[in-house]
Amino acid sequence: MPSTSRPPRWYAIPVRVLLVTFIGTLICFAVSLLVGIIGTVAVSALQHTHANMTVAYRLIALPTAVVAGAIIFVLALAMEIRHYRQSKTLAAIESVPRQGGWLGFSAMAPRTHVSPHCGVTNAKLRCHLPIELRPGESRIRVHEQVYSWKKNEIFIFDDSFEHEVWNDSDARRVILIFDIFHPDLTADEVAFLEKVEGLTVKQTYNTLMEKYHNESSEVAWMYQKT
Repeated sequence: MPSTSRPPRWYAIPVRVLLVTFIGTLICFAVSLLVGIIGTVAVSALQHTHANMTVAYRLIALPTAVVAGAIIFVLALAMEIRHYRQSKTLAAIESVPRQGGWLGFSAMAPRTHVSPHCGVTNAKLRCHLPIELRPGESRIRVHEQVYSWKKNEIFIFDDSFEHEVWNDSDARRVILIFDIFHPDLTADEVAFLEKVEGLTVKQTYNTLMEKYHNESSEVAWMYQKT
């Protein structure tokens, strides 16, 4: 499957951050200066004194712009770093041969258990990449084998076999999940399954996830290719 994501460019991060910070700070300065001037004029009119516009600049507009600029810089930097990491992750996943189906983040609350269940087909293999977990404190059983996730290690299994999951830790467990087509399938079989899935499963999944997200802000597992 060809990649649809542009490779992340880390060197563009400081340019965008500085640009957003400059524009945001300039807007805050202009708005606060206008408010300061109006306030200064109003107070002077009430007190029948001469309006000192340096008050609006030095005591209102400038401090407000400095504080706003610092806040905008921190927020913009955090968002750019997050976007860079997401883009890099997505680009890496899309470079995986025979990658197909959906991908998403599975967040599991502390001290929880997912009951035994099975996938609907063995045409795909499921891949788990740990993002957040306490080593040795969360595990998955696939058929008769129990496995504990390890950092920087992908766990691949056939989820048509019965499996269940435990998070015995006091922290959230987050796993990046994506599918790859079974290596025994031919290229024609993969193309056919991709076509069928695009017309049925993915659209249904997207509709359900949008519904769940609208009903609960805690549902953040929404990425699905169409």
